[in-house]
Amino acid sequence: MQTSDLELLGLNRSEAKVYLALLELGSATSGVITDKAQVSPSKIYWVLEKLLQKGLASYILKGKTKFYSAASPQKLSDYLEEERKKIDEREEALKDLLPELVELQKLAEEPQQAEIFVGFPAMKNAYSTMYDSARRGDEHLILLRSAEEEGKPDAVLFFNRLHKRAVDIGLKRKLISRDTPAARSLFGKGAYAGRKGDKTRFTDVCPEGMNILNDYVLFMHLAGKPICVLVRSRQMAADYRKFFNELWGTAKD
Repeated sequence: MQTSDLELLGLNRSEAKVYLALLELGSATSGVITDKAQVSPSKIYWVLEKLLQKGLASYILKGKTKFYSAASPQKLSDYLEEERKKIDEREEALKDLLPELVELQKLAEEPQQAEIFVGFPAMKNAYSTMYDSARRGDEHLILLRSAEEEGKPDAVLFFNRLHKRAVDIGLKRKLISRDTPAARSLFGKGAYAGRKGDKTRFTDVCPEGMNILNDYVLFMHLAGKPICVLVRSRQMAADYRKFFNELWGTAKD
């Protein structure tokens, strides 16, 4: 018999050589097995240990010396059955892991980028880039800047024009604002009152100035000269979307 025949069953070359040597020797010390199998002396104990773990070898002690023997060739069937069970377990594990691994690969392939826009005209371009990715029914999630800044005339004009664009696209908009009298007034009877398609809630603590739409996250600051940072990242958008939805669940109408 060739060692290649046993390699087909899953043994490596050294394991196959040692197992065949054990079958021929019957019972032998590691030194005799090394000579018979023609494997490296430095490797023989490692190979024998592997065969013991697979149930294909055993040993007895005579004094302080180990004498190794091959398990019955019938044990190869038991070995194959164990390997088959391990493969089945690995297949089940792979089914659970595969979607996550595919997503990791997608993240590596997807473009991630960030741009800075200063001033309302430039910020309009940032929002346009974000809105160009949108389709009817997409959710636009907004963590509002402070009501004092949002209520300034130039900001009101800018954001009401953006709102009209969102309505034309057919976006579903959810807004969370810090719960202050100024914010309640802005949405209750002020410049943002009754805007079509908007759902607004209030919370005591709110990280302000963030928009999430599809794979985009826009960070905004209006104090002084308006500035925003537009980030395109599916993973970042997914993380902030999850955060927004958790906050939305605890916010007040």
